[in-house]
Amino acid sequence: MAGEYMVVREAVTAFVASGQKQGMLRDTLLRALLNEVVAAYREYRSNTDITHELSFLIDQLNDDMAPITRGS
Repeated sequence: MAGEYMVVREAVTAFVASGQKQGMLRDTLLRALLNEVVAAYREYRSNTDITHELSFLIDQLNDDMAPITRGS
């Protein structure tokens, strides 16, 4: 895993832990983080570009499903 991803993973883990210590919900914290990432992207990327980025990530989620075959 690239260094950038490790740094971000550690930061997100610390962010969630800190919020949970304050009684905040993990799902709400992660949703807020996602909103802030999109807001940061909007500072220098077009909405179309952001949409493509998010669509790419959504497509990766769909890759978790096994391919459909005739024997399925």
